[in-house]
Amino acid sequence: MKKTTIYLIFNKNICLITLDFDIGNKNFLGPGLASSTLAAFIKFYHKYIDPLSDTFFIDPDENNPRAMHVYSKAGFKQVGEYTTQSGAFKGNTSYLMIRNILT
Repeated sequence: MKKTTIYLIFNKNICLITLDFDIGNKNFLGPGLASSTLAAFIKFYHKYIDPLSDTFFIDPDENNPRAMHVYSKAGFKQVGEYTTQSGAFKGNTSYLMIRNILT
C-alpha cells in the first residue's frame, strides 16, 4: 500500500479512533472472549462516548498472529503495514487494521 493511500484513509475519516487492546495476564489468554469484548467495546464507545466515531484502527505486530486473528474476528480488515523508523520499536513491522462500523 502506498503512503499516500494510507494518508487518504486517515484524511477522509475525521472521527478515527485508535485502539491499543492488551491482555496483560497470561491466565486470561485462550478462553475466546477477546473478539467479542473488543466488538462490544467499539459498539459501546460509538453509542455512549462519541456517536460520530465511525472508524477504528489497531496495529498489531507482525509476530502476533493471535492478535491478528482476534481483530479479524472482531471485524477489522488489514489495509496495510509499516515498519517503525525510530524509538523503542525501531525496525518492527506492524499491520494497519481498520474497522468501519457504518459499513
